Amino acid sequence: ILQLQKQHPKLVVTQAVYKQHHRDYLLAHIPHMELICVTAADAVIFRRINKRSAGITIESAAALRADFEVPAPDCKVIINDHGAADIIEQLNRFYSANIPS
Repeated sequence: ILQLQKQHPKLVVTQAVYKQHHRDYLLAHIPHMELICVTAADAVIFRRINKRSAGITIESAAALRADFEVPAPDCKVIINDHGAADIIEQLNRFYSANIPS
């Protein structure tokens, strides 16, 4: 991430970070990093997994979900239940104040 930031100052990295101590580590070592929690209803997650031909099983997803540590209350959260347009709308609500008009 640090190397990529040198070439791409506005960088988005996706990674499941289930434990708070891992989030704390990233925030301590990567200046200006902002974490956003992306979640969805269990039924939506399991429906999406069932549609896949390969990858994680529902049992593994359920185990990971049970092991997930909820982020701090001030963490931005995106609900990924309704598709790309809804995600973009949520991101715009977080960052629209920072967009020059």
